[in-house]
Amino acid sequence: MEINNRQLTWFMAIADTGSFRQAAEGLHTTQPALSVAMQKLEATVGALLLDRTPKGVVLTPAGRILYEHASRALSIIEIGRRQAADQGAGKRGPLRLGFVGSAAYSSLPRLLSYLTSNWPDLRLELSEGASSTLLDRLRHEALDACIVREPIKDVSGLTSHCIELDRMVLAVPAGHPLAQHVSVKLAKLRDEAFIAFAQESVPSLSIPVLELCSRAGFVPRIVQEAMRLPTVVSLVACGLGVALVPSVAQMYSHAHVRFIDLDDDARQTELRLSLAIRPDAPTFGVLCLLKTIEAVGTLPSTPVIRGS
Repeated sequence: MEINNRQLTWFMAIADTGSFRQAAEGLHTTQPALSVAMQKLEATVGALLLDRTPKGVVLTPAGRILYEHASRALSIIEIGRRQAADQGAGKRGPLRLGFVGSAAYSSLPRLLSYLTSNWPDLRLELSEGASSTLLDRLRHEALDACIVREPIKDVSGLTSHCIELDRMVLAVPAGHPLAQHVSVKLAKLRDEAFIAFAQESVPSLSIPVLELCSRAGFVPRIVQEAMRLPTVVSLVACGLGVALVPSVAQMYSHAHVRFIDLDDDARQTELRLSLAIRPDAPTFGVLCLLKTIEAVGTLPSTPVIRGS
């Protein structure tokens, strides 16, 4: 005997309310009908799923397992139903895509150019934010996908696809003694004032900076912190200090900032931009995005551009 959607829906309603009576009222059926349906479900599964206690109906260990999978299965079916209905009506729904600010320099334009060329009817809803915020919104289904900086602390329930590889370079004010250098060893910066990425909100960029400096034998003297890459570069332009930034920042170089390559092992540090998605039942827009990544490939790190 096969399990059907109605049995799972009724089973979850009983588990959610903790009561056959309340579940029956909400489902507009009778308690005897619910009891018979649950007996058949337990017989099919071969295990007791619901335990009647003085305080109400609770899930058994087997019931908790089935509840978890039933919830996921019914969610997938509902997403499929909506997508099929939208497709039949000529609608494909939006692609709600979040991104960190540094993605706007290269990866985002590259992806959007391919997307809009190949799926011109796809409606985009874009939003910028910090990686942690975007991942939280993704998990709560407020976003369909997001472009974030790795490493990601908590990847539970998500999958990621690398779309850009980058490395750190040194940003200094145009009048800085090192401004005309082609490359520099990081150890020479031990006495400099640093503009850094905020550790709480941008750990994917702040932690690599601290690790690089530690390997070079010093702790950076941080005088200012900022959340966004353009802000860090602007503070360097103001002469407040130097900064280690992703090399992609050079694509929109500042007239008062010079970017310098690192000539020791620090240049080997790899930064990653990745697309994070929920693996279950991707929407039409997410499928288009995955096809786009497959087509355009991973973007390699940006070479250092001298001057501006």
